[in-house]
Amino acid sequence: MSAERTVTVPILVRSVRPLTVPEPSWCLGHPEAQPPEAQVDLTHEGSPVSLDLSLGDEEPQPFLTLTPVSHPYSTAEDRRGPFVFVSAELDDMACTPAELLELADQLAELSDQVRAWARYFSTLLADGEAGR
Repeated sequence: MSAERTVTVPILVRSVRPLTVPEPSWCLGHPEAQPPEAQVDLTHEGSPVSLDLSLGDEEPQPFLTLTPVSHPYSTAEDRRGPFVFVSAELDDMACTPAELLELADQLAELSDQVRAWARYFSTLLADGEAGR
């Protein structure tokens, strides 16, 4: 696993001032152009993973996006430690019975992928636990 890191990000507390906090190894960084307005708004965000679906000859479209996240100074204690933010999205589609079966097969495959990503994120986030 990687060495412990810290990051200094500007935060707004009546005026902008720097705050140095431990940064998890999986965090992608913090844009200076949009600093958090308060310490409680500080967010560590990792690389999102997109799990896609496609039916027939349709282009694959994002279905689930999994993103490692932590809010180390959140007022919600269960959001301080790292967790995976899951976003689901799927455009409406008209399906024949055969396409419904194809969709069911893809959903079964996706459930296996989600399990694999859960194991991966478990290891990744445990590595970043010290930097929260």
